[in-house]
Amino acid sequence: MKNVYAIDLLNHIPNGTQIEFYGWVKTRRKQSKVIFLDVCDSTGKIQSVIDKTNKKMFELARRISKETAARLTQNPI
Repeated sequence: MKNVYAIDLLNHIPNGTQIEFYGWVKTRRKQSKVIFLDVCDSTGKIQSVIDKTNKKMFELARRISKETAARLTQNPI
């Protein structure tokens, strides 16, 4: 697993790389079946998309508040 910064995500990361990103929640927006989290670190921000198919993560994202510390992981595709 590779720790990355937001600025690293703007560059190409090879397919199959599992990443781990640490930051804090800047904003949260909820649509009917999707929640968007803008997560920042010292180098920038990324957007995380959580859909309703993962009920546990969707419920957690629904209750999360601004300035909450977060760890995001992306498993290899």
